[in-house]
Amino acid sequence: MDHKIQVEKKSKKPGCFIALLILLILISGGGLYALMTGMLNRNLIPAPGTAADPSVATVENGPLIAMIDEVSGTVRSNRSITLKWKTTGTVSAIYSEIGAKVKKDDVLAELSEDTLPVSVLAASVELAQAEEDYAKLQNTADKVAAALSDLVTAQKTVDTAKQAVADLDPSLASEDEIRIAYETYLKAQAQFDASKDKFEEVRSADPDNDARRKRIGDVVGYRNARDNALAEYRFYLDGGDALEKEVREAALQLAEAALEQKQQAYEEAKSGPTEAELAAAQAKIAAAQTTIDTAKLIAPFDGVVTKFDTKLNDTITAAQVDTVTAVQIDDISKMLIDIAVSELEISQVELGQNAEIKFISIPGKTYHGVVSAIADTGKTNNNAVSFDVTIRLTDADANVLPGLTADIKIPIAAVDEANYLPISAVYLEDGEAYVNVVGADGSKTPLPVKLGIKSGLFVEILSDELSAGQTVENFEMKKEETDNMPVMIGF
Repeated sequence: MDHKIQVEKKSKKPGCFIALLILLILISGGGLYALMTGMLNRNLIPAPGTAADPSVATVENGPLIAMIDEVSGTVRSNRSITLKWKTTGTVSAIYSEIGAKVKKDDVLAELSEDTLPVSVLAASVELAQAEEDYAKLQNTADKVAAALSDLVTAQKTVDTAKQAVADLDPSLASEDEIRIAYETYLKAQAQFDASKDKFEEVRSADPDNDARRKRIGDVVGYRNARDNALAEYRFYLDGGDALEKEVREAALQLAEAALEQKQQAYEEAKSGPTEAELAAAQAKIAAAQTTIDTAKLIAPFDGVVTKFDTKLNDTITAAQVDTVTAVQIDDISKMLIDIAVSELEISQVELGQNAEIKFISIPGKTYHGVVSAIADTGKTNNNAVSFDVTIRLTDADANVLPGLTADIKIPIAAVDEANYLPISAVYLEDGEAYVNVVGADGSKTPLPVKLGIKSGLFVEILSDELSAGQTVENFEMKKEETDNMPVMIGF
């Protein structure tokens, strides 16, 4: 009996399905690898070797951006000032509040006039007088008119003094003047003699007799007239009294000196007030106004009130003057951030460089700014030197407030097509940078390299001897071998 062994035929579909699935996985794996490689390149994270040998790194090619990061600072306003009361008194008026926008010279609060010190009240009178004096200085027409009037008066005084001196010069007298003076003397002498005769008629009368007293008065009066007439006549004969001449000449000299002063004052008035006069008058006005303003809180610049600790009817004591903050104003027209940049990176920072800014308190939003100031000198802290750099926000909004903490990034260099390696693959030897090129047989050959920009954990390789795709030793993966490691490159 023949026995045939029959082989059961099985469907080929499951096997084909499995083969197809394997093929898809391989294709997907390749695509995933390509995708990951692209993502790594775009994010500047090159694959440092293989999973089987993590001690090597591959030279990658792609865009590389160097930036200063991991620095933070605090937002501050462009300007900030605290106002304090400058005198004692009781707060009688409040004109602002926290959050209010104010303009330069706005009065925010003031003290009651009834409670101010005498010195502040007196300043109001001083101010009025100083302003009046200043107005007079500016009014040149009035000043010129007054100076001209003084000049005319002084000239008349000189003319009168000259005439008085001339009157003592007998050579200037005419024959008629001498004759008249002599006749005047004779007439005065006759009147004097007649008065004496009339007095003799009543000499024996009672001393209280009215007629007797009148005759005595006549005698005295006519005698004085006779003496004056005689003195004038004698002047024409011999030049008069020398002492009187000296007195009149001295008076003339004084009058001429006064005339010269008035002439100078008139010339100055015509040219207007001097700068020194105006400056002195303005200084008096400013001093008085400053004293008056001690009773007020006045905004020194445009800004926003960020603190207001003064209340209506508060009493400002001497102990609080110049010590207790009443109001704070911030100028938020510019929002600034001060950061510290290491001395190793400060040479790469320039005015006008762009910056990216993020705030922990404002998640999901990136702000922007520019470098607006760089310190000329560094500061040392724990043996580390840093330089202050100021960032001005260019798109600050209402959410950005003074005091917020900001994280800053400043791009300082960029290369579109760079060959780069992990910093851990580069080491120093005799002051020169090297990498160990790994050959196909596993050999390692030192190669000096020239370095470019640094981006995070990666550094640009500028040497033509090293190209994308080459493999080098990666020392980051062998930290346990610290005794045999070369000196790593540092940034």
